[in-house]
Amino acid sequence: MKHLIGMLKGHRPPITAVVYRLALVGFVLAAVAHAATPPPLDPVIVGLHRVRLLSGTKAIEAINKLHGMSIDIVKGFVADYKGPGGKATIWVSQAESQSLAQRQVEKMIAKMKKNKRS
Repeated sequence: MKHLIGMLKGHRPPITAVVYRLALVGFVLAAVAHAATPPPLDPVIVGLHRVRLLSGTKAIEAINKLHGMSIDIVKGFVADYKGPGGKATIWVSQAESQSLAQRQVEKMIAKMKKNKRS
């Protein structure tokens, strides 16, 4: 989470972009996998105001569109933030199990490392 807040405050990774797409697939750990409530996506994060929050089927559709294919998830949340300092999108998905979540995270990290835009 410190890395996420650091990115939003301007401590940018080597590659900068106007829009940061922050994939928080790590949220899919077993502790969250059985939660009935959405993750704590605050209305304001470091001066950026949440302008949209998707959940349920709409969020899963958005996550699948981002990946260009259907992802094996049971829940999803997408939060868009805007403010004077820029904008950010936080993507949260929940897998059916911790082992599936681990495989998804490892696969996503490997693909992001290969992508020049990441």
